[in-house]
Amino acid sequence: MKSVFIAVLCVLLSSSYVTATQLKKGDQPVEEVFTLASVQFATHLELMHMMLTGDWDEKTYQRFSYYDGLVYQIVKKYEKVYQDDPVWGPAMKRRVELQLRILKRMNPLVEKRQAGDELSDDDRAWLKAAHKEVLEKLCK
Repeated sequence: MKSVFIAVLCVLLSSSYVTATQLKKGDQPVEEVFTLASVQFATHLELMHMMLTGDWDEKTYQRFSYYDGLVYQIVKKYEKVYQDDPVWGPAMKRRVELQLRILKRMNPLVEKRQAGDELSDDDRAWLKAAHKEVLEKLCK
């Protein structure tokens, strides 16, 4: 299952990354980038949930985090280019803030699993709530 997530992500990421490396307003529809990046982040959270509550795989974590970082860079470029756009400027800003907030909160959970510790019930509840929030705010 993890390899399927990674394969799908690689395909989505490669097409978006190549297009966004030399970004100019209007190159690739911002809505398409927003949607692809949001689906990727939701997929990232689902994989992290599976690994944090099940079998930890450090190699998969490192790979997936690298891809997530590349997508984040693309979204940051779009946030900058569209900062004055009345619709996409605020949407991109909220998207970046949400991703950073969730990843910051997830770091201690990753450290727990890397150390071989199990997550608490509160940690598991937060993971579910974070995934639900991403789906509601980014993937509707």
